[in-house]
Amino acid sequence: MAQMVSTDETESLGIELVENGRSFRLSFRRHSFRFRNSSMKDDTDVEHALQWAAIERLPTFERLKSSLFDKEDEENLVDGKGKRLTVSGSRALEQHLFMERLIKHVEHDNLQLLQKIRKRKDKVGVKLCTVEVFKKLSSSKSHEAKINIINDVSDIIMPGRMTLLLGPPGCGKTTLLKSLSGNQDQSLKLNLWAIHFLEGDSMLLEPSKISEARPHLNEKDQIFMVSEAEQAISVTGVKRTLQTDYILKILGLDICADTLVGDVMIRGISGGQKRRLTTVYYRINCALKYTGEMIVGPTKALFMDEITNGLDSSTAYQMVACVQQLVHITDSTSLVSLLQPAPETFDLFDDIILMAEGKVVYHGPRDNVLEFFEDCGFRCPQRKGVADFLQEVISRKDQEQYWFHTELPYNYVSVDMFSRKFKECLLGKKLNEDLSEPYDKSKSHKNALSFKGVGFYPAWAYEIPATVLKIPLSLIESLVWTSLTYYVIGYSPEVWRFLRQFVLLFAMHFTSISMFRFVASVFQTVVASMAAGSFALLLVLLFGGFMITHPSMPVWMKWGFWLSPLTYGEIGISVNEFLAPRWQKTLSTNITIGRATLESRGLNYDEYHFWISLGALFGFALAFNICFTLALSFLKSPASSRAMISHETFSKIQGNEDSHEIESRNSPNTNKGRMVLPFEPLTVAFQDVQYYVDTPLEMREREFTEKNIQLLSDITGTLRPGVLTALMGVSGAGKTTLLDVLAGRKTRGYIEGEIKIGGYPKVQETFARISGYCEQTDIHSHQITVEESVIFSAWLRLAPQIDSKTKAEFVNEVLETIELDGIKDALVGIPGVNGLSTEQRKRLTIAVQLVANPSIIFMDEPTTGLDARAAAIVMRAVKNVVDTGRTIVCTTHQPSIDIFESFDELILLKTGGHIVYSGPLGLHSSSVIDYFEGIPGVMKIKDNYNPATWMLEITSTSLEAELGVDFAQKYRDSILHENNKELVRQLSTPPSCSRDLHFPTRFSQNGWGQFKSCLWKQNLSYWRSPSCNLMRILQTLAASLLICYLVFIINLPQFKVSLHKHNLFNILGSLYGAVIFLGINNCSSGLSYFAMERTVMYREKFAGMYSPWACALAQVTVEIPYLLVQAVTYVIVTYPMIGYYGSAYKIFWNFYGMFTTLLYFNYLGMVLVSLTPNFMISSILSSGFYTLFNLFTGFVIPQPVSY
Repeated sequence: MAQMVSTDETESLGIELVENGRSFRLSFRRHSFRFRNSSMKDDTDVEHALQWAAIERLPTFERLKSSLFDKEDEENLVDGKGKRLTVSGSRALEQHLFMERLIKHVEHDNLQLLQKIRKRKDKVGVKLCTVEVFKKLSSSKSHEAKINIINDVSDIIMPGRMTLLLGPPGCGKTTLLKSLSGNQDQSLKLNLWAIHFLEGDSMLLEPSKISEARPHLNEKDQIFMVSEAEQAISVTGVKRTLQTDYILKILGLDICADTLVGDVMIRGISGGQKRRLTTVYYRINCALKYTGEMIVGPTKALFMDEITNGLDSSTAYQMVACVQQLVHITDSTSLVSLLQPAPETFDLFDDIILMAEGKVVYHGPRDNVLEFFEDCGFRCPQRKGVADFLQEVISRKDQEQYWFHTELPYNYVSVDMFSRKFKECLLGKKLNEDLSEPYDKSKSHKNALSFKGVGFYPAWAYEIPATVLKIPLSLIESLVWTSLTYYVIGYSPEVWRFLRQFVLLFAMHFTSISMFRFVASVFQTVVASMAAGSFALLLVLLFGGFMITHPSMPVWMKWGFWLSPLTYGEIGISVNEFLAPRWQKTLSTNITIGRATLESRGLNYDEYHFWISLGALFGFALAFNICFTLALSFLKSPASSRAMISHETFSKIQGNEDSHEIESRNSPNTNKGRMVLPFEPLTVAFQDVQYYVDTPLEMREREFTEKNIQLLSDITGTLRPGVLTALMGVSGAGKTTLLDVLAGRKTRGYIEGEIKIGGYPKVQETFARISGYCEQTDIHSHQITVEESVIFSAWLRLAPQIDSKTKAEFVNEVLETIELDGIKDALVGIPGVNGLSTEQRKRLTIAVQLVANPSIIFMDEPTTGLDARAAAIVMRAVKNVVDTGRTIVCTTHQPSIDIFESFDELILLKTGGHIVYSGPLGLHSSSVIDYFEGIPGVMKIKDNYNPATWMLEITSTSLEAELGVDFAQKYRDSILHENNKELVRQLSTPPSCSRDLHFPTRFSQNGWGQFKSCLWKQNLSYWRSPSCNLMRILQTLAASLLICYLVFIINLPQFKVSLHKHNLFNILGSLYGAVIFLGINNCSSGLSYFAMERTVMYREKFAGMYSPWACALAQVTVEIPYLLVQAVTYVIVTYPMIGYYGSAYKIFWNFYGMFTTLLYFNYLGMVLVSLTPNFMISSILSSGFYTLFNLFTGFVIPQPVSY
């Protein structure tokens, strides 16, 4: 019964949307017709009544999917005509207008839809999921040194209640979520007593999934792809209409639906919009789909990890509110991890789980959490967010400030003590009693932990379309190649032989694609896949029968000949050509010329072997695709990153060091004097700044007529020394864009307006020397440590007059200020794979800029991805820097009350890049609150409400439309705007006795200093990249031994050089294969490394750290030692075993030839990466160069004798 109802309910989404729209349009028409005369109103109502009556006479299912759509143009409103709207037949414009009318207030309208769908469920008595229990759960790293990440966690997550998971980084939140959802890392040892999911399935939403968005697709196409994969919400014929538009509208992505997603190298949507797009993926499958799929789909347990990172507080609140509505209405089970929930977002949750050091400190109702900690002696201050208090009160460094028993001495309360007190309190005892009750195993969902990934589709559902889409590519490439080469080379002129060769080349091309896809799916990472693919290519070439003929191979090695796909391509082409009529002239040996040619190459096969070869190639393609599917199905993806811990913390975990010693070492030294390097305070004044970009092609195709899109409009303001300025706005409002324009980071688009530094026009070359920019994406070299990253920045950006000792002391001070000294020896690593966690990377980004001692610092979301305590640490450090007289501006999304009120001034943007407020915050944000409350119709702020969230809510587009107020125009008409313009005029005039910025050199260090610094970093990075360098050396050794074995054993069994032309040809083929293989392998494996380092180089170049020449020269130089080792390895192995002439002169030139060959292949990879926009294009271009080298090296096509 439940299954039958679920199938019927798949059609309910479109029906509910239509019914909601129908009821809304009735009220809309009543409002619209209020100003018409009564006779016209009566006529219109009669007309609409007749149209509704016609709809009611339709068949049941068609009637439920139909509604009456009122045209918005004035002509149709006058004559009262409407248009019938069918869910499966509406056009794009009608869908857009329908959504605009349907959704005016996101939370209210979404709740109304969910309530209606719930009523439908209740009518048929479908039971939703009940309880999820996990008991005695622990997880530890599977190494010799055991580290407990989760320690003996037992709990119950109740259905229909929102549960918030809080805790500092490294406490085990993500590991717990992955363990409960069945996605735990295989390198972790999981010990559990029981996990029960009763009548439900589970899904995990991870923050790292944002990187999986396809940068070359726009948002609507990506959402459509996911909704195609999930049939639970599909109404026949509506897969890209109402569901997609509804989700886009709910998340505020409708304004950029046709914009490419982009990445660090491709311009696209903003970071906050990417975060919401990532959430869309899981909403369509995990019940965050506001279209109602949670009710009709199988997913009933939600595990969401930091889903609001990168979102403004208003959007974050809206997202969590919609999840709350869904959980409460559907009785779903949810566990949500957040880093910095605002007070109003925190209040949406029913239960709180607080974790620390892998233990549960508290789990119970939200209303009781403060009471529990007051019983422990700690009280949350006024105007302090409860979530921030909870994460700080368990911290050793921050706990004492919340101790309220002033008459009693304070003693640190450890996590173990908190955990024991919770187990002893009433809530802990009640939880233990509930856990002791037996479970009803009959209701347990047996497959709850047996799925893979998020379950959008099985691996074969991805593999089949991916394979089919490769067929046209193979056909086109094979046809072009055959057409250009067949008659030019002089193959047999018969048309049918031309067609047979075309079909055979198509099969060969398709098989090659399938083989390399399979290799990539097994080895997963780019570097490993490139190396494995190159080695596979070497084996295919050596055993393919061309370089070494089949008769020359010993019997026990001939299996390699039949396992090489190239074998069948060579047999097919040879038979197709040399058995043609023009090759049938008989020689004196009584065999034809064609047959003699085939015999000389060991390819004496008949005509029917062409079809056998063709079938074998398609068989190989099928086998590779099956293996590709199996690899996707059963191989785990690379491990995700985890938080690094310091040596002191590790020693404490192992019990090798006294905790009091650690406490004393980690406690701040208040007596230590702060060192401030000299700098010049500077102001930034900008007036009437405009920024335009070219209209994307996708929008032009959708009839967008404007040539340019304006992202910033009439931006005027100032940034002053000693003033910490916040730049805020909803996601996509233009915060990062404004920051990039002011910092000179925009390389595309059109900028208008004036920007002055210290009263003088900004010159980017000098401005880069005195400014720092903390990017939203944390870009660092992966194979150097935290301390080395900061040292590298200090060497290149601090003034050359500062001595090395002072620089070293300043580096240590910055590390301590940002609290990175405990992990200064940790490798940065690759985001999402290994190395530092998100919050550690963010702090490193700030440290790299602070160590440059800039006068002006731009910070793009410095607290995004940090928990409340880490964000407070960062903001305290930033505030300390501001107090020294520097100019700092920060964009921020979800500031807590404390963080928001640590700013001095605010610039608030709305969608479209318009300023709606620019001025001081005031004490407890009084200035901002008074300004907006003075606008008629704006609701008053509630007590203890976060002013940042309130401010974003009241200036939202929906509330603007509801109030009929243009907040940007209100600001332009205000006295505040006039005061700011006057301040801009004052700061645009240089002070007396001042001078414009000038430096004798463009860069802080001279060319030699830049080269030494870049070479130092590149050397460390190369030395710590064994996957690239050690792999190349090992492959050189393996290829050398393999080739020597083939040549030495097969062709020279008696240790004598045979002058038989076939044996000589085999020797030359083997040597040619080694050279071309090692060169291609070096180039291919280096492409991905060069591409990753190029992104870092762009960031460092924009910061004015060094000249591109210094970086390029260091990159070229650092390769030489590793290529020397490769060349020496090759010569040592091959020269004596093959039996070359024993002369030092010959040995040197053999070595020199191999060394220079490796050099130009490596440098070719560097050139291709530097000339192309991304790794994929450089890889494609490199294949073209490989083809040219292969053709013109003199082996495939020998050099003419006359040359």
